[in-house]
Amino acid sequence: MSGEAARSNGRRSAWAGLVGVTIVLAFIVRQGVGLPEDFRYSYWTVLVGLVSSAITLGVVVLIAGRGNLRELLALRRPTSWWRAGLIGVLVVVGTGLLLVLLPAIALTGLTFALSHGLLLPLIAIAAFGFGLAYLRSRTRSVYPGILIHMPVNLASSAP
Repeated sequence: MSGEAARSNGRRSAWAGLVGVTIVLAFIVRQGVGLPEDFRYSYWTVLVGLVSSAITLGVVVLIAGRGNLRELLALRRPTSWWRAGLIGVLVVVGTGLLLVLLPAIALTGLTFALSHGLLLPLIAIAAFGFGLAYLRSRTRSVYPGILIHMPVNLASSAP
């Protein structure tokens, strides 16, 4: 493996570690700490948020390493503000519809993805899980989903 490939793999591992630690800490804080009712309006909350954001930014810069940080972290204008705005609105509306109209499907799809224990293809697996949950809800049967899931598993396990 070349030096650049090794650095790239190291960065991917560091990013995965950062994301993993962030997820674990978020669950610990939200589940293990009794937050007061007014914690959103506290100066302490703002201070902790600023400090944790600064630490996260420092870790991100360390992971990114030397080079053009603006380019590496995509700190540039979007190719189109209109397209960015439209996609942003679609994401918010789509997420809202998904959560309001299809909460069981969303939860099932996310659970399906997490149960596979794979971090990198999590979004693709979640989308597939959403689709299977939707298929089950529309057909009132698990059999079509099983028939679709089987060849996908076979294809993904092929060398």
